[in-house]
Amino acid sequence: MRILLATPDYPPPPGGIQTVVTNIETGLREQGHEVDILQLDPSNRSWADVRIPKPELIYSLLSRDSLFFTKEYKRSMIKIEEFEPDIVHCLHIKNLPTLVAAAELDIPTVTSIHALELENRPLANKAYEYTSLVHSVSEFTIDLSELSSQQDVYKAPPSIDVSSYANKIESTPDDSLSLISIARMVDRKNLETVVRSVQTERERGLDCTLTIIGDGPNRTTIEKMTKDLPYIDVLGWVSEEEKKRSLSESDVFILTPLKNGYDVEGFGIVYIEAQASGTPVIGSNNGGIPEAIGDSGILIDDPRSSQELSSAINQISNIDTREKYAKNAEARVSEFDIPTVANTHIRKYQEII
Repeated sequence: MRILLATPDYPPPPGGIQTVVTNIETGLREQGHEVDILQLDPSNRSWADVRIPKPELIYSLLSRDSLFFTKEYKRSMIKIEEFEPDIVHCLHIKNLPTLVAAAELDIPTVTSIHALELENRPLANKAYEYTSLVHSVSEFTIDLSELSSQQDVYKAPPSIDVSSYANKIESTPDDSLSLISIARMVDRKNLETVVRSVQTERERGLDCTLTIIGDGPNRTTIEKMTKDLPYIDVLGWVSEEEKKRSLSESDVFILTPLKNGYDVEGFGIVYIEAQASGTPVIGSNNGGIPEAIGDSGILIDDPRSSQELSSAINQISNIDTREKYAKNAEARVSEFDIPTVANTHIRKYQEII
């Protein structure tokens, strides 16, 4: 098959969408399919060559996107006519111009849905009109999407290259419990509660450390919170190799995001990265996180409660408990491997050609 992947984001910048599209691309190519990429960059607001918006791309009278979308429709039409794909898979509802172009050329389309973008209900509904098949990263996102019963949908989680993650560096009962968090430092990621909970457990006598990898607007706040806490390191962003090594060397991955309407984890790739490293996890019982963690760690019901999180840290400090979760992770992580997830997409593509 010839598959055109349309996306608002593509590497080198890091990010969830970038990881999803790159690993789908890799998996499809490994299976012998031809793949091309079309990036629609919403940050590029150049409309100089557009005067009249295309009516099909007007999803709201309040939207300012129609001229920009019309320009991207023209780019999409050119790319599709040049590449002649069998399938057009749009990784985001923002790729509406590509969906419209593909539909006008009678090419089957797939649209991926995640979480936050679905808050723009007019755009989502417009994208569904031009979508042959919806791809959701989780069951949670399917429920969030409010798809009609007539809309075909399938679930395929984000994928990772499982073999690229290092073998676990085993700890001993006498070692300090090493915790790690990896996240963008924003309110929803709730890293401040993680810091407070680790501090509480230290005060109660648990020998533990915390490494925080990431950056963002809350970094200054977190650095102020931890400046007098020598057992907490704030590293900022690190290389992919350093991230994988740190996950392997840590005893527990901990990240307990908040849920605020559509602003929620649709899945959470970093949880499966931890599991691929043999590292059990603590996460929030909201969004798609339970699907990402499965039986490989602990879910807390109230991510704002440092007391509940402290209790989870204490529970997972038991080495037998961690080994149980690590074995569970080893048993399930292959379902997120690039070839496994790619084959799910391929089967679904073949159904609509």
